[in-house]
Amino acid sequence: MVLMMAIIASYLVMAGPSWAESRESLPPPIAYTTFDRVELRLSPYRGRHLMWLLPEGNWEQTRLQPIIDWVDRAYEFYAQAVNGEPTAYPPTLRDRLGTLAIVPKTCGGGCGYISMTGIELKEPYFQILYDNYQKTGEVETLPIYELGRNFWLKSYAKKLEYQSPDSSATVRTGFAAFMRLEALDVLQIKPGSVYGTPFEIYRQDLRSLLWRYQADRTLNWQNTLRSGQAPRNPLCSERGICIGAPELWAAMVLEIRDRYSPNDPTFAQRLWTAVRDRPDATSTQAAVDNWIIALCQTTQRNLVWLFEDVWRWPVSDRAKRAVQQLPSGF
Repeated sequence: MVLMMAIIASYLVMAGPSWAESRESLPPPIAYTTFDRVELRLSPYRGRHLMWLLPEGNWEQTRLQPIIDWVDRAYEFYAQAVNGEPTAYPPTLRDRLGTLAIVPKTCGGGCGYISMTGIELKEPYFQILYDNYQKTGEVETLPIYELGRNFWLKSYAKKLEYQSPDSSATVRTGFAAFMRLEALDVLQIKPGSVYGTPFEIYRQDLRSLLWRYQADRTLNWQNTLRSGQAPRNPLCSERGICIGAPELWAAMVLEIRDRYSPNDPTFAQRLWTAVRDRPDATSTQAAVDNWIIALCQTTQRNLVWLFEDVWRWPVSDRAKRAVQQLPSGF
């Protein structure tokens, strides 16, 4: 009998903690109020930059930690690239860290406050993130995308966002779309799916928005990016992933990066440094000029021909004069 008990005890040690045991070691839950003003009790898991708040579930802290670490690395990438951090919003702070809360309901699969701390992910999407990482080592990119909401700092919005009645979401959301892809490339993260679609299919479809835009001479900046529209994309009807004007904007940035700064991990940091040096925009055209000038300065190429002739953007004489001394980007 004693021998049998020793064998069983040895097996349990090798097998590791059970779910029941891991549940007993969960941090005690704390109060959290969702973006929709629903009161919850969630268990806190501390990262270097974010406090994850989780409901009870079939996950273990040791298996969760690598995911927390990857998102922390993405946070650091954003902070270095934009030379700043989100404004601390008290309802989303725990122990001086911004919260990333797993909740039953939020805006879409995930939601992040613009320029401020606070991210929420819906429970089913977090479960997919957790399960897929255990099975494949792939990181679902939704929290990395939502960091792009937090890190769209007001100082950049003042320089680049289109002004009403034009679509301000084109640039604001385009930032998150571009920076997610840039973070994945720079940090060499193995990405998981996007709402069930393999990530490389999503990436290819995003890039193909630009190809379809360039091929259709009826499309221009006015009837796409300015108005918040984009060429039709197959993933919308086939898989329900309806990428649009922000992703078209992001595809243009990726095209410039690949042409003039391929495999350069400092591209985003140099780009946002150039944007910071631009004055606040007093009109949509001024915001457009700021963006074109910043990209020209980042690449050290005169890209007026690309924006004006190929992509059919309005480029003011002021912007042309600002970059006329740079070598042509042909």
